[in-house]
Amino acid sequence: MALSFNQVKGEAPKRDKTPSYKMVPGENKVRIFGGVLARYIYWVPNKDGVKSPVECLAFNRETETFDNQEKDWVKEYFPDLTPEWAYASLCLDTKTDDKVVRIFNHKRKLFGTIVDMVEDLGDPSDAEKGWDIVFNRDKTGPKVYNVEYNVKQLRCKNRALNEDELEVVNASAAIDDILRRPAADDIKKYLDELRSGAGASEDIDDEIPADFR
Repeated sequence: MALSFNQVKGEAPKRDKTPSYKMVPGENKVRIFGGVLARYIYWVPNKDGVKSPVECLAFNRETETFDNQEKDWVKEYFPDLTPEWAYASLCLDTKTDDKVVRIFNHKRKLFGTIVDMVEDLGDPSDAEKGWDIVFNRDKTGPKVYNVEYNVKQLRCKNRALNEDELEVVNASAAIDDILRRPAADDIKKYLDELRSGAGASEDIDDEIPADFR
């Protein structure tokens, strides 16, 4: 199940059509809800080199540990691949106020700052006492990973969700259902498809592989 920000430690296939939040240059402002989904993913290439995310089943979402309780078919097929930290939450874009639920793919350094702020401001995903996360996304060079995220801490204020926001949040599926943990047999089938050149995931955010860190 999803973890609360008071619990999360932050150590390291196909889904429904819930869109991902696209971090824009300059200021971003989001409200996280529903806690944190802890996971690691592999970026697996097909025969043409196109990479798709596949969850690492050796990592336990609830304990945030690599317990190796399930068969890791990615390691079987691609022993040189290393899983990447890929925590996620659901969010509302409070800057545009569009009331669309989006998947917020946490960036590791940004996530660390948010977790540090929990001690003073509490859980940002709490509907009554949570807070909007206000941060800047700034390019620092030509590469996709040349990006910095800086939280504007003085603008992160506690506030209760308004009625419209609560309606959207209460109607949303849980992140565990949106980003379901796949079965090992399903991953094996998917990897077989990838290696044959089929099955590449759609709607992949091309900044994600390098930018989770």
